[in-house]
Amino acid sequence: MNNRRDFLKGAQAAALTVSAGVAASGIVRGDSGNEKDILGAWSMVHEGPGPGESFREFLTFGDGGVLHETNSFLHQTSNYDFSRFGVNLVLNASDGHGTWERIGKGLYQAAFRKMVFASTGQYIADLRVTGTLVSDGQTLMTNTGGWHVQIVAPMDVNNPNAPVIQIQDFGYPKSKGVRIR
Repeated sequence: MNNRRDFLKGAQAAALTVSAGVAASGIVRGDSGNEKDILGAWSMVHEGPGPGESFREFLTFGDGGVLHETNSFLHQTSNYDFSRFGVNLVLNASDGHGTWERIGKGLYQAAFRKMVFASTGQYIADLRVTGTLVSDGQTLMTNTGGWHVQIVAPMDVNNPNAPVIQIQDFGYPKSKGVRIR
C-alpha cells in the first residue's frame, strides 16, 4: 500500500512539474491565447499580378504562429514568365512557410518565404512576402498596404537586413478570403 501511495505522490509531483515547465517555458502562441479568429485554413483570392488578373491561394494559420501557403500563381510547375516585371526569367516556387502574430484585435502581421527556381530547376532566390491581415473569424482580408513581395538574393538569405531585389510590390490589392470548411 505504501508503494502505491508513494508512486501516486511521485506521479502527481511529476505532473505538476511538467505542467509548470510548460506554463513557464516562454512559448507564445500566435493568437496570444485570447483570439482565434485567424486559426485554420483559408481560401483567398488576390488581385494581380497584373491589371485585371487574379489568383487563388490557400493560407493555413496554426497555433503558435506557424503559417503555410500555396497558390495558383507561383508554384512548383507554374513556369511563370517574369519578363513583364523586368526580370528575364521563367520561374517556379515551393510552397510558402512562415510565421504570423496578432498585433491588435482582429489584426495580424504575417510573413512567409518561398524558394524560387528557374525553369531548369536551379534554386536562384527566396521570395519574401509580408503583410498585415484583418479577420473577423469569418473573412480574412489584407489591410491597407497589401502584401509586400521581394526577391532576396541567395547569398543574403540568412541576413534579415540584406539588400533585396524587388520584382513586384502588390501595393494595395483587394485580397479577401473565407474559411475552408
